[in-house]
Amino acid sequence: MPFVIGLLLIMIVLGLAGAAVWLAYPLRRRVDQLTGDVNSLQVALEELRSEVTDLRAAAQAVPVPPLPRTRSGGLDDLRQQLRAAHSESAEPPEE
Repeated sequence: MPFVIGLLLIMIVLGLAGAAVWLAYPLRRRVDQLTGDVNSLQVALEELRSEVTDLRAAAQAVPVPPLPRTRSGGLDDLRQQLRAAHSESAEPPEE
């Protein structure tokens, strides 16, 4: 009788071990797939970091254009310039 109980316990343990392997196999494949995904994302991240570094270096290499010079005077100076240009065009050409 103890032999039968021991055999029964061994069969239960083997059955549980088989079920655990059967359940773990798809999980292991999923873990391998996710590991591959993580590795490909790390490669893509390194490429993007390299591009960002290149863009930052290019942005620092380009000199900033100078600001336009400020114009002296205001609206009155513009009016005078327009009147002068208008009066020059109204004069008949000298021959």
